Amino acid sequence: MNKLNHVVKSFLMLAIMVTGIANGQDRWELLYADEQELRYIDTQSIVILGPGRYLIWQKIHPAGSNKQKFIESLKGRLNSDKFAYIIARHEIDCSMMKQRIHSDVYYADDGKIILSNRELSKWYDLPPGSVGEVLLKKLCTKGTDAKEM
Repeated sequence: MNKLNHVVKSFLMLAIMVTGIANGQDRWELLYADEQELRYIDTQSIVILGPGRYLIWQKIHPAGSNKQKFIESLKGRLNSDKFAYIIARHEIDCSMMKQRIHSDVYYADDGKIILSNRELSKWYDLPPGSVGEVLLKKLCTKGTDAKEM
């Protein structure tokens, strides 16, 4: 079963990467992939706010039960037949190991905006083993300039 999951994950990553490149989306670098989501970071729009602080865009393609959780959390404001992905603006603080969301925009398969949220969230922790930790390692590696990604 574990081997099958690895094969499925590898296939999904390859399919999305090829599709993204074909659509001129090579600015989106794959950050994380599993059967519940694909997550990308826009390497061309990273803003350095100060030492160890970044403003980034993430593209999130939820799948399976994770996609359903996004839909349910929005309490009917999101059409499940059309919802495809989210593009969200995150602020990352490496020293605090926290992030907060500046905005998130929900898109349909055809690229049309379904829902937009521009409220600044509270800071929240990025626990070990989470997708957030993967992001921290990507941005906050000692001696790495995020602009060189």
